[in-house]
Amino acid sequence: MATVERIDEGVAPDGKPAYSWLLKTKSAEAQILSWGATLTKLKTPDRNGKLGHVVLGFEKAQSYFKPHPYMGSTIGRFANRIKDGRISIDGTSIQLSQNDSKNHLHGGSEGFHNCSWNGEYSVSDQEATVILTHKSPDGSQGYPGDLNSTIIYSLHEDGALTISFHSNTNKSTVVSMTNHSYFNLSDGSEDHIRDHQLKLHCQLYTPSDKQGIPTGETQKTNGSHLDFSTLRPFPKPDSKLLQYDNNMIIDGEFGSLRPAARITHPKSGRCIDIETSKPCLQLYTGQYINPSLKGHHQEELKPNHGFCIEAQHVPNAPNQQKLPDAILRPGEQYQETVRLSFSLI
Repeated sequence: MATVERIDEGVAPDGKPAYSWLLKTKSAEAQILSWGATLTKLKTPDRNGKLGHVVLGFEKAQSYFKPHPYMGSTIGRFANRIKDGRISIDGTSIQLSQNDSKNHLHGGSEGFHNCSWNGEYSVSDQEATVILTHKSPDGSQGYPGDLNSTIIYSLHEDGALTISFHSNTNKSTVVSMTNHSYFNLSDGSEDHIRDHQLKLHCQLYTPSDKQGIPTGETQKTNGSHLDFSTLRPFPKPDSKLLQYDNNMIIDGEFGSLRPAARITHPKSGRCIDIETSKPCLQLYTGQYINPSLKGHHQEELKPNHGFCIEAQHVPNAPNQQKLPDAILRPGEQYQETVRLSFSLI
């Protein structure tokens, strides 16, 4: 039987009440915080049946009220980078905020990760659900239009977590939302991802410049360091750190829920299969995690302690003529889904 518990987390940085919702089923647990619509905890069983953390995070909600590397956060309005913070919609040039040198990153400093969301929950025999809503006003971080957004987290009895993203607008704008969780399936017992294995359903990627902005071209992953077409561990880096931060194009039809990635951890037996309707994913190996942060077990979080599979549109999409532009217009509905399915190997 699925259950939901609402937890009072005090006052958020914007002065609004903060809450967490703890979702439980017979085989998994997930906890979501109203600040940043953040996935703070996700637990699945190992091969001995012991529940353990599979995403990085902090034990107390108050830690999310301080600066952190988007740990489990909802990202929006636009995930990843926009060059020079400028977009063009129907011939009109628009200046967004610049929070990554001269570029715009993850919706700006006051993006969806850095605000309170309203929440309500529901429970059935088959799933526990929390529904979070937020209105981003016209001009927020430079974006045009009032954007009404809803995120639905559903933990299913069959061993899966679904995250659904929905938005509508009263002016043409750009939208690409994602969840920025860092995966580490070891329940805090390992401070590096080298013992994880990864498979990506991505035959193409978008090369980027030194600022992480796609050049507008696509290249095949086959035979490159981005070739994860078969399940394999991360290669041993030439330097001390893995340095992946790449946008990959997911095989199959954009808009349909299809396989994107598989993550396994042979020592624990845990496995997560990721499906999404989005066109791309960002593979990021957490090389910029700040060692001053403490994890769920008070372990020191380190660079490469976890890695992200961020389902998204192409970075800088509004300025890429050859790739989908991510524009949302009045009367249209933005709707995308990410599904994490849990199993054992």
